Amino acid sequence: MKKLLKAFVTMSIITSLALGGVGCSTGDNDNNNFSDSISKIEEDGTTTLRIEENGRGFVSTTGQIGTTWKGYSGSGYIENLGAACSVVYTVSAAKTITDAKIAIHYCNLQNNANIRAALVSVNGTIINNDNPLGMIYTFKGNKNDDTSPESKNRYQDTEYLTNVTLKEGSNTIILTGAKDGTPFTQKKSSYTVGVNQGGYLNNIDYLIVNGKDIDYGTDKSKYYNLSYSTENEKAGSVTGNIDFGSVKEGTSVTLTAKPKDGWDFEVWSDGTKENPYTFNLNEKTTISAHFKPKNYTDKNPEGYASICNDKGTTYTIYGGFGGTEITISSYSDLLKNKSLISSDTPAIIKVNARISSQEWIGTSEYNSALEKIKSNNESEAKFILKNRSFAFDIGSNKTILGVAGKDYGFKNINPKICGKNVIVKNLHFGDVIGDDYFGGSGNDALSIKGGQHVWIDHCEFSSHLEPYEVDGNKIDFSNHNFKVDLEGENTTEEIKWAKDFYDGLLDISETSRFISVSNSYFHDHWKACLCGGSNDKAESQAQGSQVRMSFYNNYFENIHARQPLFRFGKAHIYSSYIKGVSDGSSTGIEVRAKSEVYVDNVCFENIKDSKVVGCWNSSSGLGEGSWTVKDCEGMSDCENTKYVPPYTWTKTSADKSKLPSMAGILK
Repeated sequence: MKKLLKAFVTMSIITSLALGGVGCSTGDNDNNNFSDSISKIEEDGTTTLRIEENGRGFVSTTGQIGTTWKGYSGSGYIENLGAACSVVYTVSAAKTITDAKIAIHYCNLQNNANIRAALVSVNGTIINNDNPLGMIYTFKGNKNDDTSPESKNRYQDTEYLTNVTLKEGSNTIILTGAKDGTPFTQKKSSYTVGVNQGGYLNNIDYLIVNGKDIDYGTDKSKYYNLSYSTENEKAGSVTGNIDFGSVKEGTSVTLTAKPKDGWDFEVWSDGTKENPYTFNLNEKTTISAHFKPKNYTDKNPEGYASICNDKGTTYTIYGGFGGTEITISSYSDLLKNKSLISSDTPAIIKVNARISSQEWIGTSEYNSALEKIKSNNESEAKFILKNRSFAFDIGSNKTILGVAGKDYGFKNINPKICGKNVIVKNLHFGDVIGDDYFGGSGNDALSIKGGQHVWIDHCEFSSHLEPYEVDGNKIDFSNHNFKVDLEGENTTEEIKWAKDFYDGLLDISETSRFISVSNSYFHDHWKACLCGGSNDKAESQAQGSQVRMSFYNNYFENIHARQPLFRFGKAHIYSSYIKGVSDGSSTGIEVRAKSEVYVDNVCFENIKDSKVVGCWNSSSGLGEGSWTVKDCEGMSDCENTKYVPPYTWTKTSADKSKLPSMAGILK
């Protein structure tokens, strides 16, 4: 091997000289850049390798290979390295060395509040827990301008990680993200990993490895990302026989769930009840342990929120049980508690008002925004800002609760459920102005974006069939400079604008799963519920096909369309009443893009005869889904799917006299 390595060294030196020469120094820690030759090699055999994505020495990544930004070398860079994502490389050494060095050529287009850092694993052991490779803000120009002089300087090097041991033969090097708040030093300054940046990596151009008599490795073993956790740190913990991160294919993994006092282990997120749980890793795996309170006696929902797989394995949903209780009664209360609400810390959030976006008027943020846009027309600026929507995230282990008999909830504010084990009850959501003209962050009255095991019960969802300001004044379309895209639309600008002024009442996006929506009232809206991924993007299917949701005991009234609309995944709608607008122009349950829907014991009224349940927009995109209709009023039985929900359910009356008074906020 040594003779071969010397031949490689000699060849590389000749190649480097032919390409313009390489200096004798390996460079200092703050400036590791070198020419576009494959590597630097000193006469004593010390080599600096640059390992590009999809080049020699690169094994795999759980991120994506990007090519959109300028300033990177080779064919591109690695991006979208979210929490628990990683990059795997391999390096060979002629003999064991203890003084190798590792750095990363990277780009951070964000800011110093969003700093990230990398942990480096060598042969299965993280070697820099106390000294992560920091990725500070690198780019001071316009990040959207690829033609600017600064664009070529998007990428910089981290400090070198020194005194790294590489064994003789093949070595596997894995990069993962450091946790929130982890301290590090970069270029003699102190930093910490930003809040909500933990586990993430910035765009990586290439890995730099420096050492004597090293070469690009040839180990092409497959690696898969492994991540394991507890859903609730107050309920229990999870330990494993190996660290999470990228793990070699076929590795035996043993995970152990350890409940705390007052809790029992119930099930792993893949539906396995075995504990400890042993399996061979042969695919990307993200798994969590679900614990349940020993003394929890509240009723579990029906439907998908009550199970965790297609076999019907039970999952107890308890929301914020046992956590902190807080009450919010205003927009300022919401802002003060946003970090708790978006975290995974168990909490019961009691909502004691109908909190409106209008409450931001007069705040310092409002005044600052007004100064920025009022120059041409102050009256129009105030109109825009008065109706600007807002959004906030809801993390895991939360109960969001309104008072029975009260019209409490959120107005022109979009809660987004992102976590697991969430209960939402007795709240009114609506009037969220999604039109881009207002520049708001909220689109839907309530949305579930990646949320799992979510139960929405006894809630109300509404807006208007014509655009209204948040304060209740009807908007005259002709008095404002709205821009409406009518391409492909057979309608007027004003009608098109009215249809899209509000977006969804309850939209459930891809990756959201195991959701039940029950006993709720949806009314006075154009497009109520969109569930699943994009209609014309096949890449949505992998995640969208995992969606599982149930709608039962719900009342839809005076809505034009999407009651609901499904793409991908599987859904069950039963014991509900769908009453369209009085002219009979409404459409009912649309089943698109390979979704499967089971409709049972539903009453349809004022719905177009040809558009009660089915697919009426299959001319483009990914076509239609399949459905079964049983025991419904307003549509005959039919069956073109063998899908049947994997749980038992209770049929209740869907007739016109009972459901309207039963659905919505509890009296």
